Order: sequence, then C-alpha cells, then structure tokens
Amino acid sequence: MPKFETLFSKYDRLVLFDTETTGLDPGVEYLTEIGGVIVRNILDVIHVEVRTEELDAFGDLCLEIFLGMTMMTIDVTKLAGAFGPFVIIFAAQVIFTCLWAYFITFRTCGRNYDAAVIAAGHIGMGLGNGPNTMANEKAVMAEHGFSNVGWVVYPPFGLLVLDIFNPIFCSVIAVPLCRLFGIA
Repeated sequence: MPKFETLFSKYDRLVLFDTETTGLDPGVEYLTEIGGVIVRNILDVIHVEVRTEELDAFGDLCLEIFLGMTMMTIDVTKLAGAFGPFVIIFAAQVIFTCLWAYFITFRTCGRNYDAAVIAAGHIGMGLGNGPNTMANEKAVMAEHGFSNVGWVVYPPFGLLVLDIFNPIFCSVIAVPLCRLFGIA
C-alpha cells in the first residue's frame, strides 16, 4: 500500500501525493507559492496599495540569488560521462524551442511586440522554468519597453501550470499510469 503525504501538512486531506510511486516530495515551496497568490489577490480585493517598485526590486534580487545559487551548485564533474548525449539533447531542445516559439507562439499570439515578449517567455520556460521566463521577458522589456500583455500572460501561466498544477497532476496521474504499464 503506497504511503500518502499531504501537500499541506497542517491541513490534512487537501492534496495527496503518492511519494513512493512518483518520487515527488512536496515541499514548503508549493505552500509559499500558493500563499503568495492568495495574499496578492486579497490585497487587490481590499484595495491595499502594493508598491510595485519595491516589490519588483525584491523580486529581481530573489531571482538573481536563485539563478546564482542554481549555477553554483551544478557539479560539472558528475556530468562528464553524459557530456556527449547532453550536448546533443540540449542543442535539439534549444533549436526546437526557438523554432516553436517563432513559428507557433509568436505567430499565434499576434505577430506584434506583445507576442515577441510572450515568445521570449516561452523560450525561458522551454529551456528552464518560471524564473527563466521572467528573466527572458524582463531582458526584452528592459531593452524595448514594458508589455502588459506579455508580463501578465506568461509568468502567471508558468507559476500556475508548471509549479502548482503540474506536480499535483503528475502525482494524481502517475499512480494509475504506473499501474497500467506495470512499472510500480
């Protein structure tokens, strides 16, 4: 019988993860992401002024720290044996992501500046995760001006779909799929 753990340890039975089968270990980061979404929406509803300049500066600082820590913790010596396949896979991923972002994302989103910012975010998401999306979009917007549509569409999409719903979806779907294919 699989051991089930809850996403929120204090609030039993909200979301269940099968950690033995999926290998997914839900942590505090999901609680903080959901908490941030809830707090921001509550502040908007009760009309509390959020000083975006300070919030953006703090967000930029946290993003830079995250990216720096990620790069510093990579042990390149452990990757030496997989260098050849890694380079081939990475090159294919870069080429496919850039082609998809240009031919599908950019054209589907309107072939304008907002679409270019969304495509830059898509490249960040395709080659990394949410912080990469934000870094790519901020780099484009710092050079060419702010895009309300691009900034509002893709980063929240990445947060909700990849960081919150994807682990929940994978943990719920993984058990039946593993049983179906006889993996677990």
